[in-house]
Amino acid sequence: MLRFLLLAIVISKFSFSIRAHHLACGTETSLYDSFEPADEFNSTQCDPDDTTQVVNACGSFTWIDGVTYTESTETPFVTLQNIGGCDSVVHLNLTISTLDVLISGFEESLSAFPSGANYQWMNCDSNYSPVAGETAFTFTPEFSGNYACEVSLGGCTDTTECVFVLIESIADLSNNSIRAFFTGSDLISIVSEGFPNTNVYVYLFSLDGKLIKQESIFLTGTNLIESPEIQGVYLIQINSENEVLLRKSIFVNSN
Repeated sequence: MLRFLLLAIVISKFSFSIRAHHLACGTETSLYDSFEPADEFNSTQCDPDDTTQVVNACGSFTWIDGVTYTESTETPFVTLQNIGGCDSVVHLNLTISTLDVLISGFEESLSAFPSGANYQWMNCDSNYSPVAGETAFTFTPEFSGNYACEVSLGGCTDTTECVFVLIESIADLSNNSIRAFFTGSDLISIVSEGFPNTNVYVYLFSLDGKLIKQESIFLTGTNLIESPEIQGVYLIQINSENEVLLRKSIFVNSN
């Protein structure tokens, strides 16, 4: 019995020695073989980030969250996924600017508001073409016509309405190449000889400077426009894109 017990112990020790040898040589796989501490092997580091987008916009702004904002705000944020697969929080710091433009006239001068902005005066009768050199907030036109001002301030740009200016201090201007007269049948005839195929602007004023009628016409030799319904003396002015072609008084005899 004692011999059998000693033999079992020897066999057990021999078996453990072989297993230990196998483990040392890597010939047997065990739970301990596949275990790798997270801080030493195959660890994935997640680095979330937090950023702020600063935006200055005019009137409104549509952000990446699909919302259109019309007022300044620092509240919105979205959570995205960065290149490492981690959270990326983006905040919005938004400033909304608005611009209320105004134009006013005094005698033969115009002024644009608000003050402290950048200005560019434009000729409405010439497809809103800029008036060269006129970039102050006040403007005195050289001849009668419709004018507006483009105003830029705080990232916003807007254009005022067009305002008509009558330059009363300029004397009548005659031009032998273009004539205007009342036909006697509720029509004013404009006869042009030196300006074929030219686009012009015709203005008709009362003697107190009130604009009665304005019309854009394409000169074809003889053009007819309707005369005022009320009998009296009127001032007619004809402008090309760049100059005043005719300014004269005309009597309308209403039937």
